[in-house]
Amino acid sequence: MARILNDEGLDSLFRAARSPQFWRPEPINDTILEALAGLVQLAPGEGSRLRLLFARTPAAKSQLAAALRPGDRETVVEAPIAALLGGFGCDDSAKLGAREAMAAAYLIFAARSLGLDCTPIWEFDGLAVAPLQFLENDAPPGFLFALGYGDDNREMPTGKSPCQGSLYRIV
Repeated sequence: MARILNDEGLDSLFRAARSPQFWRPEPINDTILEALAGLVQLAPGEGSRLRLLFARTPAAKSQLAAALRPGDRETVVEAPIAALLGGFGCDDSAKLGAREAMAAAYLIFAARSLGLDCTPIWEFDGLAVAPLQFLENDAPPGFLFALGYGDDNREMPTGKSPCQGSLYRIV
């Protein structure tokens, strides 16, 4: 696999990518969500053991909001889609956590590659959102994301710039 992304592709995935707090009221159609789920399942490991739930309705997003810190509630409720990512069928919590983390990274990059903005929400009560899960025996979800199209008119500039230090070393 000797293909290298062009600058436009790299910008979409990395340099121009953003994690907005505010969203345009533009819906995400089911075709995009199905494509996103298909890409997430390609994560290394056992992608078929992942669970991905897309919350679109105000009722589902309100249920999620109850599990969030106050600062994250508006971001999730206002987003066109909130996505919960979790796993199942693994007794080893470290292995499950590693699988979920890899899938979370895949979700972020897959969303960006499909033209979506993606805001990871790091702090939430996984047990509080358990009623939204697929199956009773699923582990509580480990990751939550707000998905949509960021509202440039309401965002504050982040001043994000490349790291100015020793980020890597070649030996």
